[in-house]
Amino acid sequence: MGVWRLLCLIWAGFGSIIAWLEMKLYREQSEYHAEALSRTVSSGMPTWTSRYLVSRPVLTGDIRLSILEATAVSLTVTDPSIDTNTGSYDNLRLARSWLDECINDHEGCSPYHGGQVTLPTRVLDVSSQDVRLHISTDEVASYAILSHCWGSHRIITTIEENLKPRCSNIPFNELSKTFQDAIVVTRALGLMYLWIDSLCIIQDSAHDWEIESSKMGKYYASACVTIAAIDAKDGSIGCFVKRNPLSLQPCRLNIQLHGIDEKVAVITSQVPNHKSRTGELNRNPRFMSSLDSRAWCLQERIMSPRILCFGWQEMSWICTSRQIFEGLIKEDTTITTPLQTDCFRTLHDLQTLVNTHGPQCKHNIWFDIVEQYTQRYLTFTSDTLPGLSGLASEIQALNHDKYLAGIWKRDLARGLVWRTPSQIIMKQRLLDQIQSDELRQIPFAKRSAEYRAPSWSWASVDNGFVNWDHVREFMTVDGEAVVGVEGDADRHSETCFELVESSIDLQGQNPFGQVRDGSLRVRGLLKRADVWAWEDGVEGRYVDDPNVIDPETRELIGRVDADDGDWVECPVWCLPILRDVRNDEDENTRPETFCLALIPVGLYKQCFTRIGVAVIGDRDWFAQCERIEVTII
Repeated sequence: MGVWRLLCLIWAGFGSIIAWLEMKLYREQSEYHAEALSRTVSSGMPTWTSRYLVSRPVLTGDIRLSILEATAVSLTVTDPSIDTNTGSYDNLRLARSWLDECINDHEGCSPYHGGQVTLPTRVLDVSSQDVRLHISTDEVASYAILSHCWGSHRIITTIEENLKPRCSNIPFNELSKTFQDAIVVTRALGLMYLWIDSLCIIQDSAHDWEIESSKMGKYYASACVTIAAIDAKDGSIGCFVKRNPLSLQPCRLNIQLHGIDEKVAVITSQVPNHKSRTGELNRNPRFMSSLDSRAWCLQERIMSPRILCFGWQEMSWICTSRQIFEGLIKEDTTITTPLQTDCFRTLHDLQTLVNTHGPQCKHNIWFDIVEQYTQRYLTFTSDTLPGLSGLASEIQALNHDKYLAGIWKRDLARGLVWRTPSQIIMKQRLLDQIQSDELRQIPFAKRSAEYRAPSWSWASVDNGFVNWDHVREFMTVDGEAVVGVEGDADRHSETCFELVESSIDLQGQNPFGQVRDGSLRVRGLLKRADVWAWEDGVEGRYVDDPNVIDPETRELIGRVDADDGDWVECPVWCLPILRDVRNDEDENTRPETFCLALIPVGLYKQCFTRIGVAVIGDRDWFAQCERIEVTII
């Protein structure tokens, strides 16, 4: 087995060095291998992985290697003709081919509107040089739809005053760069209509906004394709960007190995991190694209059956059958993989999932959506419920459940015990003790200053980062306890309360939109507890530490996880909601009871508001309590 040491100079950009890479090239039987011995990488570049198979084109980590025909030892660009702009003629032809292939050849995408559908109330007619607003009369046609960030840059809108002129002509030069680029893409795809929210919804009409915003999920689901400006933080950036072609195309290092007749070439280039740049649902907001960071864009992403993404470096395609990326080795131009996080398809295959994985999965899907949604930014916090109304409407059509300000009635027990980061990490007064920069940047939840939802709804807090991880594995169906999924028969829970009445007073006509008021009247156990107030500066105190005290025995029996990071400890009333009965017969374990932590509201009798979740470890603590009816607002 021959072994050769190579010191490679890796280039990207027009002559700029990005790394020195010392490699060991060796041969085992008929295959060549390259092993990185050391590297010096310039600022901002990824770390190379250590070993690569080079006998055929492979995609591994951040380096691509392949054996090609070589003539000498030199460094060349494999495809010097690659486009320098994502909006080039060739690129748009490539996008059209992706769309045509999806509509004609993707069996899994065939149900998702490749043809004619009823148009939205208003669309932009881009079929001629003059762009105009078209008011639909239930015409049937195909249309594209734009997903974008409004940002701080002033954006063109339609209001009552200019509605009529917009129907005659919208000067192209008055449109933002993102809108102009989206029109160019729509025309290149062979479509004549485009939907853009700021122009197709009358922005100063509360009535029109309520109606149209409730239809947005349907509009994205019915569109032929969604055009996503995923890295444009505002309208001035646009969909199209100039780029360095060498950042996408591999460079070829041709090598004449000493002592053998064979000629070897190592292909190496930076591979973009596709997973964080194409709109895939990402749990870490620090690595989200501009579009991924916006709350409204979540339902646009989930509801869209096809997305044409224009990112910071390349164009890509996502549909329910494929992911395709532009910047790959020419010999294998489109590496396609099944879409792992396929929320659109998941929603429409919900019944199949229920039959396969059990009834709790339909509610866990909603938990996933809300957890993602509350990690994103909203310009207007009053949009908290409207921003998910399209998705909520779609899900209700599948689960036939009652929607209670962001929580589903049949999963009310689990739905009520959501938590926020104010207790998941630690108290705000201990923030300076957090060593992790990532945890430092997570905002602490605060109860909304203006009424947005009842206190028992996750929608009532800002910066919620809501999660249900502590009860996700439990199953509750129609409010009754059931055994967990097959294989986990010891995972089950017991609902501890009875819902007497639920009331939601809507602000408008959208059943999934803004609410004026809401309440739950429940029958259950209720017991007062004291909460230990840790003194400021106490080191090592995390919120997972017990802080709930029995007023009579003065023993620590559990903890309160507050919704508000600034909450000041005070006596609370604990209302059991869900009891973990795993290993209930084992005296050495202490199954937890998840309670709503409540405080009384003024002088109203048996009326309370939620301040958090109490977790009680003593199974007998409520034994002497009698069931009473209380109202939670």
